[in-house]
Amino acid sequence: PIEIEADRQIDILHIDDAIQAMILAQESLSDVCGEDRHRVYNIGRGAPTALTQLAQAASVAAGRVVPIFCEKAGSTFYMSIAAAKRDLGYVPTSLDEGLADVAAWVQDEEAVTS
Repeated sequence: PIEIEADRQIDILHIDDAIQAMILAQESLSDVCGEDRHRVYNIGRGAPTALTQLAQAASVAAGRVVPIFCEKAGSTFYMSIAAAKRDLGYVPTSLDEGLADVAAWVQDEEAVTS
């Protein structure tokens, strides 16, 4: 079973998005930053995902039924990725696509260790 805060929402980052952002920043450094070469970007999906939604989607992606128990109310945390989209051309992976990647990786790992 999964126990989560009922209303908690977070921004989720797929590892491929982190890599994509670093490559885009490197390629765009002189165009975007000029000579000062200092700029900070938030990288994520740029939208909150409810932990209940994440748990349900992960369960579906894994092809397993997992009981989900909601506890107390939670908080919301995410940041704007507008500057990274505008300046770097950053495009985050969708939640479903990211979870499908994780489920495939887990299945591959289970096959190797079996």
